[in-house]
Amino acid sequence: MKYFNSTKKWITWWKNRKIDWGKEYMNPNHPHKILLAETLRHLPWLSLIEVGCGAGANLVKIAKTIPGRQVGGVDINPDAIAFAKTMFKNALLKVNSADNIILSDKSTDVILSDMCMIYITPNKIEKHLKEFKRLARNYVVFVELHSKNWWDRFVIKWKEGYNVYDWPKLLEKHGFYDVSIYKIPKEAWPESDLQQKYGHIIVARTPKYY
Repeated sequence: MKYFNSTKKWITWWKNRKIDWGKEYMNPNHPHKILLAETLRHLPWLSLIEVGCGAGANLVKIAKTIPGRQVGGVDINPDAIAFAKTMFKNALLKVNSADNIILSDKSTDVILSDMCMIYITPNKIEKHLKEFKRLARNYVVFVELHSKNWWDRFVIKWKEGYNVYDWPKLLEKHGFYDVSIYKIPKEAWPESDLQQKYGHIIVARTPKYY
């Protein structure tokens, strides 16, 4: 897969991708999406916004697993959002970057990111977390690559172009609390060695003030 070392280049690549979003990304029954929906099912919430929602596969799975909730998402690719809108009648789905989302303060219970932050470099991650803190009333939930080992993070960045963080340390630094982290089991992402070794689900409470 093509990779870049800057957030700007990654964003431009994703923004301009011309693919069959329904065929290539619409797989709501991937094992890790099932695991994510089950994680959310055990949290108290009524509304959720996913950043980098793509074609809406996570949102479809979440809506089926936990009916009666308000789900929505933002993505920088207009074709992805156009496809996602075909899957929902009333969901809030809009073309938007993840670091400047045009929604009011504390407008959703949960902010979700599924392998979106791997494209965000350390000089940009603080702005994204500040935005998530502004929007989320109760929780942030991440499916991301995590490692406490700086060498592992460096090697993955050098080889793959992905940004790996020590997520509990990073979140606590920015005021999030009650951080829980769960290793994604191998069977939940069988096609990716990287996900099998470093993939985690991270759940944290959002501070009342930002």
